[in-house]
Amino acid sequence: PVLCARRSLTAIKNNIVAVENENIMMKAAETSRRPSKDDVERISFGKPSKQKGVGSRGTPHRLNLDERKSFESAKRKGFVELMGSGWRKERRDAPLYNTWRNWCDAVAAPSIFLLKGLPDAVVLDLSPLRTLHQFGTIAQCLHERYPNSDILFSLDEHPEYHEEDWLQRPLHQLPRYEILWNFDNLTSSRADAKSLAKVLALDICNFPILKTRSSSIPKTPRVKPGKSRRSGGYGIG
Repeated sequence: PVLCARRSLTAIKNNIVAVENENIMMKAAETSRRPSKDDVERISFGKPSKQKGVGSRGTPHRLNLDERKSFESAKRKGFVELMGSGWRKERRDAPLYNTWRNWCDAVAAPSIFLLKGLPDAVVLDLSPLRTLHQFGTIAQCLHERYPNSDILFSLDEHPEYHEEDWLQRPLHQLPRYEILWNFDNLTSSRADAKSLAKVLALDICNFPILKTRSSSIPKTPRVKPGKSRRSGGYGIG
């Protein structure tokens, strides 16, 4: 069962000090399988990636205008805000969720999501680190610091994935390893959820913040017209 995070903003701030004094080590694996930030941007516009296998027609990444604004904001904050799960009916998936996970893979950092709904929730996905052997330790450390959490994975859950898979496969082919904090909106507020997301992004995960103007939204990358997808004739949804 999911545990509700009945914590005040003061309690969260008190825990920040404890974490800063006793750092949680999050080391990311070095692998050439990580996409470039440029390729993540390109497939978010529906354009072909330069490196093969970054996107997939079965995993939509193309963002609409509202999702684009949220994505650009997330780069500056270290976490992305989604309405509910971010599901988009016409895409039959959550493109912004997928794109943010891809971006975190590119910068080698855990992906953090603020899911706005009833209740609000904060989710931290460890999979972009690609270090399966340390997921259990990190989850336990975070649970001890923020005990009202629910660890949504077991290390024995996906025996078909081995260490080499985490170094060689694109992230959309790998399972999520998530930790969840629920905020019931009665004894806690959205501000509390945002505070936790900010603490996780900046103080725990040391997320590499992208410093850009709040109004700056990148333009669709230009590609030469051609017959093949690799020439830019077709995009990836």
